[in-house]
Amino acid sequence: MVQGSFNDIILVCGNHGDDYTNEMKIKEYMGAGDTAFYSCPQYKSIYGNVHGLSCNNRIGINDYMKILSEITEYAYDDSEEVDLVGLDSRKLATWKKKGLVFKVVGKTEDDRYIVAVVNKTAMAR
Repeated sequence: MVQGSFNDIILVCGNHGDDYTNEMKIKEYMGAGDTAFYSCPQYKSIYGNVHGLSCNNRIGINDYMKILSEITEYAYDDSEEVDLVGLDSRKLATWKKKGLVFKVVGKTEDDRYIVAVVNKTAMAR
C-alpha cells in the first residue's frame, strides 16, 4: 500500500536497459550550497573508481518527492488501491516530467514499487 513515504518505492537507475539492479544511492552532502540527491551507483565522480563507464544518472530530492506524490495519487482510483505494475501508458506505467522519465518496473514482496528513473538532462552532460 502506497502511503506517501520514501519507504513505499525503491528508486533504480533506468539507464542500463532492462537491468534494474542498480538501486539509486543517496548523496546527502558534498559541500556548501549542495543539496541531497539520488544517483546511480556507477556515478564515478561521487563513488570513485567503479567498473566500466560512469553513469551520470541522478535525481534531486524534490523530484523524488514529486514522483512519490504522483505514485500515491495514481495508486488510488475511486478510493480503491490500484496495482501500478503493468498498467498501460495511458495511466502510469511510464511517464515524463521536466526531462525525467519514470517507469514502474515491478513490485517487491512487501508491496513497495520499483521505479526506474532516467534524468535525460543529466545524461546529456
